[in-house]
Amino acid sequence: MSEHMENYIGHLVLILSHTILRNRNRHLMALGLTAVQADCLRFCLEHGEGTVTDLKNFLKVTHQTAQGLVWRMEKKELLELRRSEKDGRCQIIAMTPKGRAAAEQTVQNRERTGGKLLHGMSPEEQEEFIRLLTLAYENVKND
Repeated sequence: MSEHMENYIGHLVLILSHTILRNRNRHLMALGLTAVQADCLRFCLEHGEGTVTDLKNFLKVTHQTAQGLVWRMEKKELLELRRSEKDGRCQIIAMTPKGRAAAEQTVQNRERTGGKLLHGMSPEEQEEFIRLLTLAYENVKND
């Protein structure tokens, strides 16, 4: 492959990434969420109830950052903190109905984006696209 082609591929992937992020941010703004708040809701959907420490580890942020995020989301009535029934020293993060509705909307937005990415591809091409994206990611993730 020529150097020109390798440069073009890198540029195309970067443009695609920026477009997806710009669209994601626009969709989240319409829901009144930031990207990290959406990631917090995704954590809650995927893991059920957890602690601030669990969230910190999931987001790879400091404990203080995770705690502040939860507090801000409590003020928005998206999350609530309650004492663990197993260990009264621990506080458990739980989604409110408003938080669950927002989380489900973010899932729908991701699915719509995924559908747009795969539009016009045969099922075989979709599988190949996913395989190649995964391979490309593995090739560069630790560069």
